[in-house]
Amino acid sequence: MVTAETATALPVLVVVTIALTWGLTLAVTQARLVDLSRDGARMLARGESEAAVLRETRSMAPAGSDVVIEGADDVVSGSSGFARSRRPAESRALPDGAVRVTVRAEARIDLPLLRRLPAVALQANAVADVEGGEP
Repeated sequence: MVTAETATALPVLVVVTIALTWGLTLAVTQARLVDLSRDGARMLARGESEAAVLRETRSMAPAGSDVVIEGADDVVSGSSGFARSRRPAESRALPDGAVRVTVRAEARIDLPLLRRLPAVALQANAVADVEGGEP
């Protein structure tokens, strides 16, 4: 009798374990993106160049992530195909002397049987006031 009950409960335990792993993966990836966007905004606020911030942020970001830097001068620069261009219309305006760093990534479980699960798009933004004037 115990064997039949175990055989019935085992698939449920496997599904619950997969769901918990998926949730943990999303939470860890989101926390990494928040930290990266904050660090990037802080670096810009302290006077680092956009190229240096993009390089540092991309080196620590998950594979395939996008990093976008926006300044109060309506210029956007980024990586992974983002060209230098005007700020998108849907983007919120920044106050004078502020910068915004946005990091976007897709989270997925990288296990052979679970690669077919859809990726979840995650994003984190950080805004900082430039120290000592304009960047």
